[in-house]
Amino acid sequence: MFSSGADAAILDQCPTVERTRYAGLGGLVLTTAIMAGIAMTVALTLAFRAPLAVAVGAGALWCLIIFNLDRWLVSGYRPQTSRRGKIMAVGPRILLSVVLGLTISEPLVLLIFEPEIRAEAVENRVSAQNAADERIAGNTGAQRIEALRKEITDIRAQNTGTNPAGELGKLIQERDEVQRNWQSNEKALAEARNKAFGEGNGTAGSGVPGAGPRYEELRDDVATLDRKAADLKAEEAGLDRRIERARQAEETRVKEREDEIRRLSAAQNSRAAEQAEAIGRSDGLVARINALFTLGEKHTAVFLAHIVLALLILLIDLLPITGKILMSSGGRSSYDNLLAAREIEIAEGAALRVLEARERTTLATMRAGERKRAARDIARIHMADERYEQEQRSRRRRRSLDERVPFQETGEWNGLTP
Repeated sequence: MFSSGADAAILDQCPTVERTRYAGLGGLVLTTAIMAGIAMTVALTLAFRAPLAVAVGAGALWCLIIFNLDRWLVSGYRPQTSRRGKIMAVGPRILLSVVLGLTISEPLVLLIFEPEIRAEAVENRVSAQNAADERIAGNTGAQRIEALRKEITDIRAQNTGTNPAGELGKLIQERDEVQRNWQSNEKALAEARNKAFGEGNGTAGSGVPGAGPRYEELRDDVATLDRKAADLKAEEAGLDRRIERARQAEETRVKEREDEIRRLSAAQNSRAAEQAEAIGRSDGLVARINALFTLGEKHTAVFLAHIVLALLILLIDLLPITGKILMSSGGRSSYDNLLAAREIEIAEGAALRVLEARERTTLATMRAGERKRAARDIARIHMADERYEQEQRSRRRRRSLDERVPFQETGEWNGLTP
């Protein structure tokens, strides 16, 4: 009875059927409130991942709010006779009940379809992750990394092969040519030394031992080849220094590009991690609603079941106010008539009390005015008495003075005559 908002004292004067009706109406109000509390608990758990104790506490508070609101909607409705009055009385209550019903129904539908929604949500997250990976792979950072890697490959490729295009490769090729020339020169130098030695001891050449013209010629060849060998070694050393500088420059260029690649890769990995974390966290209420609608688009049965369940829960949420309206559709019941009479009696009593209060206020005002007028009259009387007394005293003083003046002129009464 308390849930329906009915007055127990009035119901005691009604037939038993009225008590039964309002008991059922109170049960509907209580059922709707419990459903609202469950829906709020589910919504908080899904949307904010709230601890169970917090979600249950908030759900209980929401249950109490909906209970009081539905109880007010039901108890505040009064049957109307005119069509306009019925619309004005029913319309706002129906609209508010529909809004509350939609708010309550969706979390409960999500709870019913929990296994299917969870699987679809996982699939949606995988698709979102793949799309994010594709965006990251195709952004300017990834393109720049590929370009830098190609530059590194080109830098190193330019210094290898038979026809290098890079400075380092050309220097290495030139040094290799100098080394080959030095080796050829060493062979020629060894041959020249052997010939000069054989010519000097008579074992080769002319067969005449001693330093003859041929021997001197061979010695000049050996000296020339020695100088050439020294020049080739000096040229090779110079090329080695240039090669080292070119290699350092190449390594610097490669290192700069590798550092940029590492920096860009770190940024890409950080961006990918952030997106993965964001996608991983997207398992709340909105994600599950999207998953439910995606399931509905894929499977007609899920779509129809969603609509039917949502309408069913919505109708349950509308039952308190619709039940109250249906109870009054056949005219005023005995409870309505007694309640209306009680309200009229209370209103008349209140109006009478207001009228009595106004009368008391008016009477008090009049009495206060009379007291003020009486006080003014008394004050005027006192003032008149004071003026009269003042005038009497003035007359007595003048009379006293008039009586004393003649005696003073004759010398009597002044103590001068015996």
